[in-house]
Amino acid sequence: MTSRLERAFASRLRDLSPNTRAGLLAAALDSRASPNEIARSSGAGLESLQPAIDGDLVDIADDRVRFRHPLIRSAVRQAASAQQVLEMYRALAEVVADPERQVWHRAMAATGPDESIASALEQHARLAAARGAVTVAGTALERAAALTADSRNKGARLVAAAETAYELGLVESARRLVDEAKSFELSTRDIARLAWFRQILSGSVWFESGAARTFVTIAEQLRDGGDADMALRSLVPIAHRCWWTRTKTRTRAYLVEAALAMGMADDDPRVLAVVGLAHPEETGPTILKRVSRMRLHEMTDPIAAMYVGIAAEKAGDFATGVRFLASAIDGLREQVRLVPLTQALVHYAWAAIHAGEWPATAAAAHEAAGLARDTRQPQYGLTAELVGALATALRGTEPDIESVLAEPERALLAMKGGPLLATAHLARGAAAIGDGRHEDAFQHLWPVFDETDSVFHRFMRWPALLDLVEAAAGSGQISRLADVIPDLEAISLHSEPPILRLNLACARPFLAADDQAEPLFTAALAQDLAGYPFLRARTLFSLGRWLRRRRRSAESRSPLRESVALFDALGARAWSGRARQELRATGEKVGRRAPDLRDRLTAQELQIAQLAAEGLSNRQIAERLFLSPRTIGGHLYRIFPKLEITARAHLRDAFADRVRD
Repeated sequence: MTSRLERAFASRLRDLSPNTRAGLLAAALDSRASPNEIARSSGAGLESLQPAIDGDLVDIADDRVRFRHPLIRSAVRQAASAQQVLEMYRALAEVVADPERQVWHRAMAATGPDESIASALEQHARLAAARGAVTVAGTALERAAALTADSRNKGARLVAAAETAYELGLVESARRLVDEAKSFELSTRDIARLAWFRQILSGSVWFESGAARTFVTIAEQLRDGGDADMALRSLVPIAHRCWWTRTKTRTRAYLVEAALAMGMADDDPRVLAVVGLAHPEETGPTILKRVSRMRLHEMTDPIAAMYVGIAAEKAGDFATGVRFLASAIDGLREQVRLVPLTQALVHYAWAAIHAGEWPATAAAAHEAAGLARDTRQPQYGLTAELVGALATALRGTEPDIESVLAEPERALLAMKGGPLLATAHLARGAAAIGDGRHEDAFQHLWPVFDETDSVFHRFMRWPALLDLVEAAAGSGQISRLADVIPDLEAISLHSEPPILRLNLACARPFLAADDQAEPLFTAALAQDLAGYPFLRARTLFSLGRWLRRRRRSAESRSPLRESVALFDALGARAWSGRARQELRATGEKVGRRAPDLRDRLTAQELQIAQLAAEGLSNRQIAERLFLSPRTIGGHLYRIFPKLEITARAHLRDAFADRVRD
C-alpha cells in the first residue's frame, strides 16, 4: 500500500477496541474463518465485531466475515505486530477443524524447523495441486521448505516450489528458489529438474547446438528417478523447437523415440504433444486416431486438454484443436497458471485463425503477447503478435499491414528467427491475396515454400497452400510449383493432415486446365468444410468467378451469394467486397456490406466486449483477464460509443451478424 492509503486505513483502526482489532486480525489471516472461529480464536464474542461493521470495515454474510475492501484486510495485517500475528495463527490452529487450514496455521505459527509440519504441508500441496489450486500448492511448498532442516528434503521442496512458481508466471520467484536449491543436497532427479530449469530460464533451448540430446538426457534422468510425468513434460520445449525450426529428420525421430520410451501409454496427452510437435508428418495419423477417441467432457486436467489440443493442431486437425485448447484456456485461467496459459493461447490463436474464428484469434493473440512479456517467454510473445497480424490481414481491417508487422519482425530478425518469421510472410500474403494482388502475394508466400530460403517452414505450408496456388495462378507462375505440389500430395497421402488435404482439394481447380476445373470445384465443395468456413467461402467465390467468366452468369449467382454471406459472417472485408463485385457483374443487384462496428475495437476491447456480451460482470471479466474491475469499466466506457450503443444490454445485439441486403 502507498503510505497515504496506509495512514488512511490505520487511522480507522486506531479507534477500535483491542478485542475488535483481534477479531479483525483473525479474519484477515483466514478468509475462510467462520464468525464462531473468529470469536473463539480472538477470545471475544461476536459482538466485538459490531463496531467494525458499523464503521463499514466488514460485514457478515454466508457465515463469513468479509472485508469491504481488500486494502482494509492488508491494513489490519500491517497494523498488527509480529508477535500478535504469531499468537493469532496459534489460536486459529487450535480452533479450526479443517485439516488443511489447521496445518497452514500451524506452519505460519512455527518459528523454526518442524519436519512434521513441513511433511503435512507437502501433502497439503499435493492435494491442492490435484484439485487445481496451484497457487495454494506453491505457497505451501515454499513454506514447507522454510520449515525443513534436512538438506535433501529442503532441496527437493525448493525445486518443487520453483516448478509451481514458474507455472504461475512468477519467473523471478522461480529463479530465486532455483538459486536457493543449489545450496542443498539434491537427488539425481532434482539435479535433473534444476538442469531443465536452467535451460528454460536461459532461453537457450531455441538456439543451443545439441539441445535435443541435452533435453533427452534430462528426461531420462527424471524417468529413472521415478518422475515420468516431469520427464515427458520436460521434452515439450525441445519438441516445440523442432516444429518451428529446420530440424533434421533423425533428430525428430530421436525425440519421438525418447518420448515413447518414457514408459507412459501411447495415448497419454503428454506423449501425443511431444511426438506431434517433433514429427507431425510421421506421427500425425496415430495422433488423429488417438484424439478421435478422446472426450473433452471427460478431461478434467487443463494441462492434459492443452496437450491434446496441441497434438490435434499439429496433426492438422485445427477444428478439434480449437475445442480442446479453448477448454484448456478456461481451466488454466481459473488456476492462474500463467506460463502454460500463455502457450495455450498462442496455440489456440493459430488453430482458431484457420477454423475461421478471427475475433477470438485476435483476442487470444493480444492476451498471449502481454502474458508472454510478464512470464519471460519472448518467442511465444512474438509469435502471438504475428498471428494477431495474420488475423488482421485476413479481416482486412488494417490498410498498412507493415505497421503491424514491423516491431515483432524486427525483434525476430535480431534473434535470427528464420522460420519463426514465416507467419509474417503469411500475413503479407493473406493481405495481398485478399486484395487480388496475386503477384505481390506470390512474392510474399514463396519463401515459406522454398527450401533454399531461411524462412522455409515445412508445416506452415499446409494451411497456406491455397493462398500460394491461387497467387501463382493469378500471376502466371503455376510452373514454379512443379516440385511443391507433388511433395505436399505425398505428405497428404502418408500423414493425412486434414488441413492439407482440404487445401489441396480447394487448390486443384487452379492447377487444372480451365475446361477441367468444374468437377474439381464440385469435389472440393463436397469435402467436409464445416470447420473451415473460409476455405468454403473462397472455393464458392472461385467457382462463381469461373462460371461467370464462362458466360454462365445465372449459375454463378448461387455460389457467389453464399460466399458473400460467409465472408460477411467471418468479417473478411476485402473478400466480401470482391465477391459483391462479382455478383453485381452477373446482373444481380447487391447492397453494400454493412460496416462491422467491431472492427473499430482493439483486440483487448473486442475481448472485453465479447465477455460482457456473454453476461459476465466487470469483476468476473477482470478476474479472467487479470485486470482490475476499474480497468474493465474504463474499457467499456470507450467501447459503447465505438459500437454506437448506450447500455450493456445492447452488447449482445451488437455482436450479431451485421449484413444489410
